[in-house]
Amino acid sequence: MIETICGCLRSSGTAYKALADGIEIPLPNNFGNLIICVEDGELLIGLKDHSWHTHGDILAEEWGIPQEQAVVLFVSRILEGKEYLVEEREEGRTVRKYITDDRSAVFKYKTPGIDILIYPE
Repeated sequence: MIETICGCLRSSGTAYKALADGIEIPLPNNFGNLIICVEDGELLIGLKDHSWHTHGDILAEEWGIPQEQAVVLFVSRILEGKEYLVEEREEGRTVRKYITDDRSAVFKYKTPGIDILIYPE
């Protein structure tokens, strides 16, 4: 799975770093890095040093394509600004980061005292 994704990323010119157990992709706006790995046979996509993650099978089901293609599509959507990078801050420090395609949902459940930064704006 990881080798296939690396090949697709390389073909598309997407910058990435191959890790011993996965792939690391730098995200725009100094948002951090996306990590793609396989754990217990499951393809996972997450944010380095943050708890947010999704699964390759969920993306594949949503778009009706194989997992590897779905992950590459997800990465390209992020880099093209079609997915939103969300950072929640409290008293000047990051308390949560995540990725979503639903900008309106970000503010629907906003907690008082939390500042929200969204990329792209």
